[in-house]
Amino acid sequence: MRVHELVPDAESPRMPSALVCLLAALIPPVGERRIAMPRLRHCDERFATPEALVLTAEANRAARWSVWQQPALQRHAAGDRDRDRAPDRGA
Repeated sequence: MRVHELVPDAESPRMPSALVCLLAALIPPVGERRIAMPRLRHCDERFATPEALVLTAEANRAARWSVWQQPALQRHAAGDRDRDRAPDRGA
């Protein structure tokens, strides 16, 4: 597939206009809180593996950002516990 044939995903987060990004870049905390964090959170909640969630939670703590990965980590852990309790049908 060629680049010009790619179709954007309707569910993906959209970037604001170039002017808004430029203004946000002049005040970095605004750019982080209003542009970067929501898009990173979107990707973490929808696409990250449990291992990636652990790494991003550690990176968020190091950057002194809020750790939004906890609910997703708990969902994954609950799913692992359910799988562990399920009877083995292969035996």
